[in-house]
Amino acid sequence: MNSTAGTKAAKAPRRAATRERLMASAEQLIGLKGIDGVSLEEIAKHAGQANKYAVQYHFVSREGLIQAILDTRIAAIEQRRRALLDHIDLSSVNEILNAFVLPLAEQVDENGECAFARFLLQFATQFQPWSGIVHPLVSAGEDSASHALSRALATLFPHIPEPVLGQRLILLMHLPLRVLLPDEHQSAVTRAARLDDTVAMIAAALAAPLSRA
Repeated sequence: MNSTAGTKAAKAPRRAATRERLMASAEQLIGLKGIDGVSLEEIAKHAGQANKYAVQYHFVSREGLIQAILDTRIAAIEQRRRALLDHIDLSSVNEILNAFVLPLAEQVDENGECAFARFLLQFATQFQPWSGIVHPLVSAGEDSASHALSRALATLFPHIPEPVLGQRLILLMHLPLRVLLPDEHQSAVTRAARLDDTVAMIAAALAAPLSRA
């Protein structure tokens, strides 16, 4: 290995660690202040970077940073959903919904809080859509775990057209995200119980008859 290659190899772990700190800071600050409510310089400073252009260096732009957060988190969520898909009862609405919800709950930061839930709520409510950001599930293939779970859910509600069921699920998935918001007054046991109750609520709402209007 020549000296140049050796230097690059030595810097790679440090570069990866810096990217992770920037993503963690962005996830937290965007969750608190909104996508447009925090500057890239503020994110860099929060991540302990002396270079105020650290975000641009590592991600090029705000859109690149948000895309990196989504890609990283959704990849982990999809992997977990895939593992759950192989072991759940696909005739059970609650088990399918749990496979949607539990991987979200497992996306915690270094403090054990689900900052990603707050980030995702901001993304879902403020998304414009920007040409520079593509939600990973939008571009996911039909063989993705989330699509497989959605198809399994559709078979259990044959009286609800799939587009309607999909829209209902998108709207209702805001509920578990709100349960997962960092809350120092909510214990892990309380949060788990609230998630169970929320899954039951979503199941009931999905089954609601279609409006006659």
